[in-house]
Amino acid sequence: MEVLQELMGISYLVVEKSGEIFTLVNTEGKKEWESKVAAVGRPQFLRAWLSSLPTREWHLEKLGLEEIKLSADIMDYVDSRTGFVFKKDLEGRKRALGDCLATTGKAIPPLVVRAEDRQLMDGYCRYHVLKDRGVTETLAYVGALRAGPVEGDHSSEK
Repeated sequence: MEVLQELMGISYLVVEKSGEIFTLVNTEGKKEWESKVAAVGRPQFLRAWLSSLPTREWHLEKLGLEEIKLSADIMDYVDSRTGFVFKKDLEGRKRALGDCLATTGKAIPPLVVRAEDRQLMDGYCRYHVLKDRGVTETLAYVGALRAGPVEGDHSSEK
């Protein structure tokens, strides 16, 4: 179940339970990432991420923006076949989201962060808009690799 949370003047639409985050990331999140990857080619750096999704345990966490690392592979991504340039695309999306937040106060989803190195995996536009607005803390879904073997269905955890 999604709930509204506020942090530093930003509204977030979040799911709080681990199993619900797991389901969200492994259905809606994965579908979105796969469609983006299909549209711009299949960059190698995303393959390992996508295949690791079912092996991660998820929780909602408050993080300082300074803790979150950006991927050079993502930030510098250019697909010469299609002409897609991530930084150029990001600038347009960033302006649109910034304007929307300023005028409507729209709720945004949390960022998605890989636990082992605090790398941002989804939410580059949201991250940059927050940073531009002087926000220093954000909500994030943080996914850690499970230590042991995967057992059963984790979609109903917690």
